[in-house]
Amino acid sequence: MTTSSPISLLIVEDEDTVAEFLQALLEENSDYLIQRVDCMDDTLKHLRMNQPDVILLDLNLPDSMGQDTLKAVLATETKAAIIIMTGTDDEDLAAK
Repeated sequence: MTTSSPISLLIVEDEDTVAEFLQALLEENSDYLIQRVDCMDDTLKHLRMNQPDVILLDLNLPDSMGQDTLKAVLATETKAAIIIMTGTDDEDLAAK
C-alpha cells in the first residue's frame, strides 16, 4: 500500500477568525500540512523558501489589495493552485 504525503497548503489571510475557521475545517476533513501568513511581505518570503501545493489567497491584505495581490503571487512563478478568497462584493474584480 502506498501512503501519500499530505497536501501542503498556504493560507494567506489577515483575519484571525477566518484563518482559524479555514484551518479547523481543513484539518477536520483531510490530511493537510497547513501554514499561514497574514500579509503580502510574509507571503513572498514564504514562497521564496517553500512551494505549497495550494494557496488560499485573500485579495485584501494590510499591504496589498485586489488584483495587485494576485499579481504579486503569480510573479513568484509558483506552481501552486491558487484559490482566491475575498469578502469583496465586486463583480468587476471577479471578472478580471
